[in-house]
Formats: sequence, structure tokens, C-alpha cells
Amino acid sequence: MYLLLLLPLVGLKKVTCDASQDWQLGFQDPATPVMEGVINFHNDLMIVVVGVGVFVGYVMLSTVRNFEQTVNPTPNRVQHGTRLEIIWTITPALILMLLQYLHLLYYIL
Repeated sequence: MYLLLLLPLVGLKKVTCDASQDWQLGFQDPATPVMEGVINFHNDLMIVVVGVGVFVGYVMLSTVRNFEQTVNPTPNRVQHGTRLEIIWTITPALILMLLQYLHLLYYIL
């Protein structure tokens, strides 16, 4: 242990290749092709996640704007939309399954 303290005095430096750094925001450098695939899939999926986030933010903002009391003083009494709820739940699952299928196809071919 004490020999490590003497390394800077001799001119040897600690090797930090392929290791994470303090306050690093991304992945560390990949050492295997599998990890390269994980990083590529992460990068591709982040584009979809940002797109979904922007869309959901837009829908929420337009909902608040359109259903404000000054714009719509007499609210509609419809509370249940079963078909909408089913579509709203199944669509993201289908999108994720499609992304995984395309990712597997890309690496198989």
C-alpha cells in the first residue's frame, strides 16, 4: 500500500484507461462488443424517450390550456373512457417491443 504512494516520485503514473471517472455522466468505455451494443441501444432508446417526453409535455400543456375554467366554464361529465385507457396503456408496450425487435434484428443481420 505504501509503495503506491511512492509511484509519483518515481515518475510512474496510475493507468485510468477504461475506468469510470469522478462525476462521469455517461457509460465508461466498453471493453466487450456486448457492452458496445448496450450503449448503442441506450443511445437509440434515449431519442425515443425524449420524443415521448416532449409529446406528453405538449399534451399536458394543451390539456391545461384547453380545459381551464375561463375557456370551458361548463365541464363535461364524462369520466370513463375504457377504449382510450386500453389504447393509452398498450401503445407504449407495443412501441417498446418494436424497438427491442428492431434492435435484435440489427445485431443478427
